[in-house]
Amino acid sequence: MLAYEVGVMDDTKFEFGCTFAADGRLHDSSEFMASILGAHEIVFDAVVSRDRLRLMQAITAPDAVGTSFDIRWKDPTGRVRVLGSQLSVVQSIDEAGQIFKLRVREVTELRRLNGVLHSYREVLDQIATDAPIATALDAIARMVEASSPDAIVAIYLRRDDAYDLAAAPSAPTSYFESAATLIVPEGFPVRGTIEPIAGPLAEAAAGVGLGFGWWLSVIDEDGTDVAKVVALSGEKRFLSSDERLQCDEAARLIAVAVGSAVTARVAREANTADQLTGLLNRKALMAEIEPTALDLVALMIEVPGLLRCNREFGFVCGDTLLLAVAERLRRAVRNRDFVGRWSGTRFVVVGHNHHGGTIDEHFYSRMRETVSGKVMVGGALVDPGSRVSWVAQIPDETPTEMLLRLESSPVTSWDKVGNIGDVVGM
Repeated sequence: MLAYEVGVMDDTKFEFGCTFAADGRLHDSSEFMASILGAHEIVFDAVVSRDRLRLMQAITAPDAVGTSFDIRWKDPTGRVRVLGSQLSVVQSIDEAGQIFKLRVREVTELRRLNGVLHSYREVLDQIATDAPIATALDAIARMVEASSPDAIVAIYLRRDDAYDLAAAPSAPTSYFESAATLIVPEGFPVRGTIEPIAGPLAEAAAGVGLGFGWWLSVIDEDGTDVAKVVALSGEKRFLSSDERLQCDEAARLIAVAVGSAVTARVAREANTADQLTGLLNRKALMAEIEPTALDLVALMIEVPGLLRCNREFGFVCGDTLLLAVAERLRRAVRNRDFVGRWSGTRFVVVGHNHHGGTIDEHFYSRMRETVSGKVMVGGALVDPGSRVSWVAQIPDETPTEMLLRLESSPVTSWDKVGNIGDVVGM
C-alpha cells in the first residue's frame, strides 16, 4: 500500500506509529499506537483539543514534513501521553489520495520532568537573585498544564481576605478582567485535598466558558493558607493521577516561592525601614530622594517631648508617642512626598516645591497642625512639643546637601521668606 516516502526520518529516535488520510481516517497502526488510539477510527479524535489544530496544520504545510513536534494524546484510560512526532507523506496505490505517515516516540515522562526542572530553576533563580515571583509562578502554572492539557491553570496569591491573580499563562483576557481578585470563603478546599471550585471563582470561570475545575490550597510551613492553584477544564470530569501529582508538586513549589518572596521583602524592609515606626530610615530616605534632584523642600519635625515622656512614663510609652507622631505624618503627606525617621527624636518630610525659595504656606500649616495635638500615653495626655523647621533647595544643591543643611539649621520663628522654622506646642 505504501509506495514511497517523502522526508528524512531519524530511525534511531522514532518508530512507526500509524498512517492516515487527510481527513484523519486511520489506515494502519503499530501495536504501540493502537494502545493509544483505542477504538478511534479518526486519528484527530484521540488528540487533545489544544493540539488537534497543530496536527491538522502539519498535514497541510509542506515545510512541516520531516520536522519534529510534540502531540498530546489521550489514551483509553484517560491518561495524557506526549508523543514526539515526525510526519511524512506516502502515496497510496489506490484512489485514496495522499496518505500521511506518523512516526513517534513517547516523551511523556521526559516532558513532565523538563517542566518540573524548569519550574525549580525559576524558583531557585528567584531565591538567588531576588527576582519577581511572577516568572516562577508562570513556569509552575505551565508545568501543571503539561499534564492537564485541556485545562487553564491559574495561581492566586493571598492578600488579607482576598486572592490576587498572579499567573495564568493560558487564560483569555476576559478571565483576567472578571477574576483578577477574588474573595474566597475560608475552609475550601480542605488542606491536602483538591476540590471542585465553588463560589465567586466558579461564577467568574463560568463567565468565560470554564465553569468547572478544581482548586487546592497552598499551605506554608506555619500552616497558613498563602495561595490557591486553580485548574479550569470547563467540563465535569475527575482529575487524573498525573494531574494530581503535578498539582501537589505545584503547591510545594509555590510555598517555597512565596516563602522566598516574603523573606526577601522582610530583608528589604529591614534595610530601608525604621524598625519602630516603619517609615524610611535615614539612609533609605536619602537614597530615595537623590534621583529626584531638583525643586525640593524639606521639613524637619523634632519631638523634644520624647525625653520627658521616657523619663516620666518609661521607654515603652516613649515609643508609643513616636509611633503616634509617625502615623500622623504618614497620613498628612502627599502621595508624591517622602517621609522618614531622621534620628531618635526627628522626622523629615521631603516633597517637590513650586514656590521658589519659600514654601507652600498651606502645606506648612497642615504639617504643623498634624503634629501639634496631644497623645494619650500611659493613661495621660502628653504633648510631643513638636518643632517644625524647613529649607528649600537652592541652585546646584544636591538633595543630600539640602538635608544636611536642614539638620544644622537653627529653629526660630516662622518667616515666609527664609529657611526658618517654628515651634509648636511648647
